[in-house]
Amino acid sequence: MDLRTIGTIIFYVVLLGISFWVGSILEKNERNYKKFFKD
Repeated sequence: MDLRTIGTIIFYVVLLGISFWVGSILEKNERNYKKFFKD
């Protein structure tokens, strides 16, 4: 494996991690909004 392949793999892993992190934050916010609107 050359450096470019390793860099690409790391890049995609980081992208996946960020997207999961953002998704969980958005889910929490959605729940909070629903709770807020119900009250």
